[in-house]
Amino acid sequence: MLLQALYEREPDLHSHAHEVTELAVAVGRRLGLGDGAIDEVQRAAMLHDIGKIARKHTVVGERIVSASPTLRRVGRIVRSSHERWDGTGYPDRLVGAEIPLAARIVFACDAFSAMTTSRAYREAMSVDEALRELDLGSASQFDPEVAGILAAVVHERFTVGAPD
Repeated sequence: MLLQALYEREPDLHSHAHEVTELAVAVGRRLGLGDGAIDEVQRAAMLHDIGKIARKHTVVGERIVSASPTLRRVGRIVRSSHERWDGTGYPDRLVGAEIPLAARIVFACDAFSAMTTSRAYREAMSVDEALRELDLGSASQFDPEVAGILAAVVHERFTVGAPD
């Protein structure tokens, strides 16, 4: 119900959430996560933008998602979905492995999806350009292992190097 309210306000988030979820599940599987962890990654990816109905969307998102006792762990992932590997992210400035793995996966997949989607203020990057940005951000923005696996998943799903 809350997701539908968000999609009514920002219709483009629907396809974005599905793309992030699809990529995040593929990355989680490549990392060898079990079914329970994959389920958490899937839910967190789908819900990572739920807090956009207010400011400080990762913190608000955690509160919204955590209102359901069965989703408290997912709420923590949502909260951490904008933490950067080098500790310059938000809201808690977590560093490296302090960031929940599922949040590191969602963050990288969210960034890739955002880069390859047109916005009112800029055109979408090509898949190749976004992969270069992902590589440049590896070990600063992104967990290097997650970024590498995401790049492999993208290579399999898209024809990389083809003319735009």
